[in-house]
Amino acid sequence: MKTNKTAPSACALLIAATTIIAGCDTTGGTAGIDGTGAPIPSAAANPPAVVTVTAYGTVTAFGSVWVNGVRYDTSQATFTINRRRGDQSELDIGDVVRVVGSFDPAAGTAVARHVAFDNLVEGPISAIDAAGNSFVALGQTVAIDERTAFDDAIAQQSLVGLRIGDTVEVSGFRASDGEIRATRIAAQEFGRREFKTTGAVASLDDGARRFRINGLVVDYGAAMLEAFPSGAITEGNVVEVRGSSLRADGVLVATSVELTPVAFGNAGDSVEIEGYITSPYPLSANPSQPSSEQPAIRFSVERLSVETTSTTVFEGGSWGNLWYDLRVEVEGSLRADGVLIATKVRFSYVDPVAITARVESLNVATGSFTALGITVKTDSLTHIADRSAVPFQPFRLTDLVVGDAVSVRGIEFPANSGEVLASVIERRDATTETEVKGFFQSATHHPRSWAYPEPWFGTIQILGVTFATNENTLYGWDGRYGVNGATFFFDMGPGVLIHGRGVLVGDRTVVATHLLYAE
Repeated sequence: MKTNKTAPSACALLIAATTIIAGCDTTGGTAGIDGTGAPIPSAAANPPAVVTVTAYGTVTAFGSVWVNGVRYDTSQATFTINRRRGDQSELDIGDVVRVVGSFDPAAGTAVARHVAFDNLVEGPISAIDAAGNSFVALGQTVAIDERTAFDDAIAQQSLVGLRIGDTVEVSGFRASDGEIRATRIAAQEFGRREFKTTGAVASLDDGARRFRINGLVVDYGAAMLEAFPSGAITEGNVVEVRGSSLRADGVLVATSVELTPVAFGNAGDSVEIEGYITSPYPLSANPSQPSSEQPAIRFSVERLSVETTSTTVFEGGSWGNLWYDLRVEVEGSLRADGVLIATKVRFSYVDPVAITARVESLNVATGSFTALGITVKTDSLTHIADRSAVPFQPFRLTDLVVGDAVSVRGIEFPANSGEVLASVIERRDATTETEVKGFFQSATHHPRSWAYPEPWFGTIQILGVTFATNENTLYGWDGRYGVNGATFFFDMGPGVLIHGRGVLVGDRTVVATHLLYAE
């Protein structure tokens, strides 16, 4: 883990609830993730008393800690790192933490009392699936996406830098099938030899003193059992298993097995939680809810039961989009029965839109910039990183300059606006290639004639960018590239996802080297 954390710039970007309005934090309020997220609401005329807050999510900036769009002052906080006393320098971008603290509405400040971090997996890699962008460590399938952060010690900071036998530490969230969606992957600390994972007990055999956590067999015959009310393990319990011995057959010899209850505070506490919808029961509306109102929906995130109401605000989707394995951020307060009553649900979809280009203009005041004439906006969940050959850490939107090469992934928002709401922004080394992935808008091509027997010469519009084709343009679909697919591309309709690559030759005009049907 790196220890060279520095404080963010004095001028942190603020994102308002529905429009991106930012500026210097001169009021003592709190900026959001990476200094680009939503501030805690300003104090009302008669502000309520200080409330207890529990935040569970990924760390995205330092200088205090930013989690789920809120800056938590950690100057007086205690830290627990993998069950031992630690400090903030042991955390890094992408680590999933639990912050317990308080929010003062009158001052607009959040203060952390305690920050806890625990890896989901520590163990050796036994298989790597390059095509599927995943690997298996300690019997757990770990999926990687564009938001996964890698430790500097891992070559190329990607899956390419991992080898079978490497011992890694993985932070992330569990999907409904038990797969881990990694937010950070690091090499295990030098000199540390401990294997562990957290997950649901399956195939419990009391006689043999064994059970499974996904693909891992655990021998708990000599293990210390901790926090089990009955003193015994039960099928379906979510437990943390630790051990220092892994047999040749892959069985983990456990030294301890600890029950991990769902604990997010007391009735009335404020909770902000990030994760994947993993309901053990079908998502359904409350039958007593009037049909004219937005229905109450029950689902689970990180084993915490969540219920929406007729006044819940949805960002990036609606209540009808709630379904298994969607990544969401939920804010609300705990009811007496431990259910989180959601005031806001923010969706974080797999990003269909992508841009690789140079920054043309930067507007710190609105938390946005332009590339290829496309306005790229940020919000509280935007992850910003420097992936250049000499990366600058920590890296924020304010560190970008006009002319920087960037890769952007996100969604077109609002729909059909031609603007992009970014989930990931990465600064890259200079490149001559320009890329845009987005939905097909229109196409023109030369009429068939003796000079143009096939419609290879024409233009295709993606996100307002014109891709001009010629005899060298390659067209891809079903894993194949060639020139004979040109007709197929020019006959497409709106809503088809196209990935174009080429060389920028003018204002929003690219000579296309490749056009790929991306769906």
